[in-house]
Amino acid sequence: LFSVLWVRCLWLQFLGASRYAAIAVSQHQVSEMLRARRGSLYDRQGRLLAASLPAPSVFANARQVKAKQEMAGRLEHLVGKDARMIQRRLEKDKGFVWVARQVDLSTAPELLKLRDQGIGIVEEPKRFYPHRTLASHLIGFVDIDQQGLESLELAFNGALQGQDGWRSTLRDAKGDVLVGPWTTQTDPVDGRDVVLTIDSVVQQVAEETLAWGAKKYHAKGGSIIVMDPADGAILAMANYPTYDLNAPAGAPAEHRRNRAVTDLFEPGSIFKIVAASALFEEGRITPEETIFCEDGAWPTVGRHVLHDHRPHGILSFHD
Repeated sequence: LFSVLWVRCLWLQFLGASRYAAIAVSQHQVSEMLRARRGSLYDRQGRLLAASLPAPSVFANARQVKAKQEMAGRLEHLVGKDARMIQRRLEKDKGFVWVARQVDLSTAPELLKLRDQGIGIVEEPKRFYPHRTLASHLIGFVDIDQQGLESLELAFNGALQGQDGWRSTLRDAKGDVLVGPWTTQTDPVDGRDVVLTIDSVVQQVAEETLAWGAKKYHAKGGSIIVMDPADGAILAMANYPTYDLNAPAGAPAEHRRNRAVTDLFEPGSIFKIVAASALFEEGRITPEETIFCEDGAWPTVGRHVLHDHRPHGILSFHD
């Protein structure tokens, strides 16, 4: 019997040492990504338009969870996910499975009570838009991994997202991270904040006025752009219909389209001042020069006649 035990000890110490050492390292050593803080968006007055806040994400060691159906039922009420979906994940033969990501912060104390049963939480950044629908078409939104998907969140994604870091260290039998002299770490570089030319007060007035006009005249959609004529800065860019940036998946693509940028627009009579100003600037006409206004009717293609809202004969350029 002692001979058998000695042979077994020799095998563990020499022949099987590398295999078991590798298993030990995989259990004790952990490498984790240190997420960089995504930069915030502000309006021209420094009012916050978008920020990233910490939110708990729930994971499980599926091999450690015993009563999987019962645990799925408990987690359903805490994280708001379907119990059958949670149970399917818990039944996988894996040491790590996601249960739900970026859940309500108030659920963290109850989730911590399930730690000894194979359930854990990790902090992740979640994008938050305090004004919900304000300037939604202009700001855009991100995915669950904080990558910009639309509008300015996408256009400035490189500046906003920053550079993630890494940490390699040890963990104990419960999976808690042990930080000490044995830890190697590369700190994350946070993303840059971006200040827009938008004034959130002007933006809100534009959106409320546009919504009122669209409802009054039963319009399918509309846009308002407010520009500072001195330097061309966009003070507001409003579109109707709008959507909630905190829940973009619940809005149809039609509502998420930035009509002010993507749609063709026939300016009509408001464009007359552009052509008239160009003539005046180039010296091709004087303020006193007279023009025959066709008595308010102008024939176009296919016998179609354009009519002024009020007919005029001869008017000076100034008139």
